[in-house]
Amino acid sequence: MSGSNALQFFTCTFYHESDLDLYAYPGHIYELMEWHESAGYDFEPSWHQEEGWCNHILADWDGTATRFPQAPAIGLDLLWYPDIAAIYMIKQFVVMHGETTELKVQVIKMIYNPIKTIMKFHLTCMINIITFSARYSFYPIVTFEE
Repeated sequence: MSGSNALQFFTCTFYHESDLDLYAYPGHIYELMEWHESAGYDFEPSWHQEEGWCNHILADWDGTATRFPQAPAIGLDLLWYPDIAAIYMIKQFVVMHGETTELKVQVIKMIYNPIKTIMKFHLTCMINIITFSARYSFYPIVTFEE
């Protein structure tokens, strides 16, 4: 996880309009999408994607297969983000404190290491990550003290 949600975690704040950015290797995208769907999220395809996330993602990913032939995502700046294979937007409407709020999650399918792409972000405040086992702020003084 990276982006504004990781920043919120580090600063103990809440940005009402922020989304959740989840970066994952291809073999884990199916289970991420399946879990979010079971939690009530709906896939919202972009202009170049078909309806239904199952049309894009295979459940039987082979972790031993090479990932070199995979093309980067359409519509991204390939100079800065060459390792992103696809971005899947999922959304859910919930009621929080009496108001209807739209929760947005971007599931980002990586070709290679997610950290390599995150380190190319332009803003130091976005270069914070939370993994399954730890949290990291690569520029804590600039991000939180200056």
